[in-house]
Amino acid sequence: MSFERLAAELKNQGCDLRTEEAKREEGEACSPCPSQLHWAMSKIPKEYLERVLELLDQMVAEEHKKLFGEKCLLEYSIDSTDDTCTTLKETMVAMRVELHHQTVKYNVLARLVTNTIVAVCASKNTKDARPLLQYVPPGSPVYMDAEYDVEYNYQYSQERRITIRVYPKLYGEKPYKGKHRRRQKKFSKEKYRRRKLVESPIGKSRPGWKHAELPKARHAEEGASTKVRCPQHPLAV
Repeated sequence: MSFERLAAELKNQGCDLRTEEAKREEGEACSPCPSQLHWAMSKIPKEYLERVLELLDQMVAEEHKKLFGEKCLLEYSIDSTDDTCTTLKETMVAMRVELHHQTVKYNVLARLVTNTIVAVCASKNTKDARPLLQYVPPGSPVYMDAEYDVEYNYQYSQERRITIRVYPKLYGEKPYKGKHRRRQKKFSKEKYRRRKLVESPIGKSRPGWKHAELPKARHAEEGASTKVRCPQHPLAV
């Protein structure tokens, strides 16, 4: 939810942040504006927000384990996304200065079966999965698309004994070369299809897209009530 929507929601609910003394005086209720909400959010320490994500993921994982067991609980996926900020930045376009909304790009690590976000990392280099791979327990599989098919991701995952399943980039009809790439197990499209589940916690609402449930057989097998975003037809996962 954007700060504009949050400010509007608080105003509609009659939020009043005035002191008790100010409330005794005549005047209208005072709810925070978007800039005040942004200022307050910027004061929250990064370590606190990271800890909140960690505790939320642990809590959901524990509840899922009680209900459905540990199957697929240690499967993760990394994907990149971006958000448009309300702040404007001067950009030179065709020898003319224009104001464009700033865009923040970041990578997200999600636990697939619970659809919970484990960690977030903002970076200009969205190909680099290493800052998020440090949160993955050794021995766990991580699914990523072709954007992350770079040698240093393979090297780092092998050093931490993590299995990454990356859709390979092709040069002609052959995968890219690399010492650490060659050490990876043979790519399996069937297993890679699980990566689509990461679109649910970070997928954006776009025209022509809707929620679709996983096939019932897969639901019954994994006991998950997961939903994924897909075009106007069910997504075979």
